[in-house]
Amino acid sequence: MLEDEEQNDGCKPMVLSSLSFSMFTLGTVAPQFTGVSIVEDGGEGITMGLEMNWEGNPNIILDIKTRLGVGFPVQVKNIAFTAFLG
Repeated sequence: MLEDEEQNDGCKPMVLSSLSFSMFTLGTVAPQFTGVSIVEDGGEGITMGLEMNWEGNPNIILDIKTRLGVGFPVQVKNIAFTAFLG
């Protein structure tokens, strides 16, 4: 079990006995930064904001096992998001 999986153990729904990654790749598409803003905050420093778009081709497979003993994989593909980080 990965360290992150141990930390997220308390976040899984009660009906699940285990939730783990059998595959986690973010693919070959890099995120695109589409905007940058800089805000000066009175001489104390500079805050930088980044606008980012990502339409990736990840391959993420979750192995899920229920408390009833039923196990199945869930695959996540073709994720896209736009975010402002700042």
